[in-house]
Amino acid sequence: MKYLLLTCLSIALFSCKKVDLSTMSSSFWSPKLAVPIAYGSFTINDILMQADSIDKYLGVTDERLIQLKVSQAINGFNLTEVVKLPDFNTLPEQSVYSFSNLGPTEITTINSIASLKIGKVVPFLDLLKSVNSTIEVNQKVPLDFSTGSSDLPSNFRIDRIDLSTGNLQVNVKKGLPYKTVLKFTFNEIKKDGKSLVDSIIYNPNSNQPMVINLAGCYADFSNKQLSFSIDAINITPEADLVNPKIAKPITSTDQIVLGVSLTKLGFKSVQGYFGNLSIPPISDTLKIDQFKDLKGKFGMSNPSIKLDIVNGFGIPVDLDFNKFNVVRKDNSLIPIGVKAFPIGYPLNVGDAAVPSSLEISKNKGVTNIDKLLSSETKEIQFGGSLTVNKAGETSVKNFITDKSSISLNAEITLPLTGYASGFTFSDTSNFTFPTDVLKSLEMHLLYTNTLPLDIDASITFLDQFDNPIKIGDQVFNLFSSNSGKLIKSPILKLDQTTQTWKLSKAELENLPPQTLVIKIKETDLPFLKNAKKIIFGGSFETFGGSQELPVTLYDYYGLSINLHANVKGGVSIKK
Repeated sequence: MKYLLLTCLSIALFSCKKVDLSTMSSSFWSPKLAVPIAYGSFTINDILMQADSIDKYLGVTDERLIQLKVSQAINGFNLTEVVKLPDFNTLPEQSVYSFSNLGPTEITTINSIASLKIGKVVPFLDLLKSVNSTIEVNQKVPLDFSTGSSDLPSNFRIDRIDLSTGNLQVNVKKGLPYKTVLKFTFNEIKKDGKSLVDSIIYNPNSNQPMVINLAGCYADFSNKQLSFSIDAINITPEADLVNPKIAKPITSTDQIVLGVSLTKLGFKSVQGYFGNLSIPPISDTLKIDQFKDLKGKFGMSNPSIKLDIVNGFGIPVDLDFNKFNVVRKDNSLIPIGVKAFPIGYPLNVGDAAVPSSLEISKNKGVTNIDKLLSSETKEIQFGGSLTVNKAGETSVKNFITDKSSISLNAEITLPLTGYASGFTFSDTSNFTFPTDVLKSLEMHLLYTNTLPLDIDASITFLDQFDNPIKIGDQVFNLFSSNSGKLIKSPILKLDQTTQTWKLSKAELENLPPQTLVIKIKETDLPFLKNAKKIIFGGSFETFGGSQELPVTLYDYYGLSINLHANVKGGVSIKK
């Protein structure tokens, strides 16, 4: 079966001309005296551009090759769909200091000094160091993002996070029997280039947690911990209710215990190693609606599908399609085998997103692509998954920013190179010959065809009601007695590079015009008595017949045609 390369269904070829026999010569045919019935000149580009559903997809390359391009964005995704950081509402409580570490003598010393400073601020950390030189109040809270969320892989690691939102809350769960102020330095969290410093006030009867807004901060969590040092502990001793001259006593059972939480973490960027991070699958359909109304058929000898991916994630990613199907008009599915391929990625925060392309064509080993994309194609289905850090190399730095996304665009390019059949065209002109005085009627068709197409032509007539003129049961066609293709393609040359048949523009400009002579039998003339219109029409197919020789269409291909009538009758020329 031949395939169709042209994309228009109906072509307006010629201007309408009325014929007035009183101005005609009564002599036989002469090109100078012939009456023009219809004429026209157009290029293949003119033909294609008249198809409303297709013209916006047509373009011409630098080599003036006509091609059809269809593109469509495929569903992508952004940062918030990929990485959602967990809340750490109940990090393990930490004992900053336990007075069980002190002996009775040291505790008595501390209580004695506190009794002398009732109502005054005492630098309690210095006091502790004076009685216990080995005191250690700095703390480390384990912090593992991979165990904090079921959505993140077990080997997910954050080395640095630049925060857009977040709260750090510190609460003294247990404390001393009087007002205590603790000054913290959070070693992993930086603000304005310096470690974050803040204080918390503890009151035995009305303790309020300290909440720090982390927006604008960044943190280094590469050691999977949140550590903080306590730079100062100041107390204000209160009098004992039983004996107001001494302070409320501190006992060996007392201790300072902290609770820490991190919540509502949002980020401008995250750096680390994300393991086999789960990325949403790709699933979309590229519809080929441009061909749905075509009555003919076509096939392309060198089509291609190109998938452009722009990756803003700083992660090695492999794209693996588990579904890549062509759906034909009869709803049958034809799978296209596509191998997984790696996607480029930016290497550093601040680098531009990196584009990658997957081409599906004969040049890339898909040998049956020309059988898959044709006028019978209805749509193309995509479905695939993205595998992150496939090599498993943990030393590779991964990053994501709040601007990171993966966008995809599919483009089908169909150079108009291939085979065509089944496309028709027609045009109508008025026909007002007084056939009752005609003794003969002869048509001459002059044409120069630079289209690489054979045209099976027809010339028929309509009455005043637009019904076809018939002889018996058959529509009266001037070409009905002829066989074969009447308007032939020029003799083309095989281009070894593209393996298609074509002629250069210079070669086509030197093609001589051709003439077809159509004589109407005198016995058929009465049937034209009611003819009011003449229809010139035909159908296209690429030359070569059953050999299906592929051709390449350039925008300078075209057809010029003149249809003339020569009559012999009983009329004379007006003087």
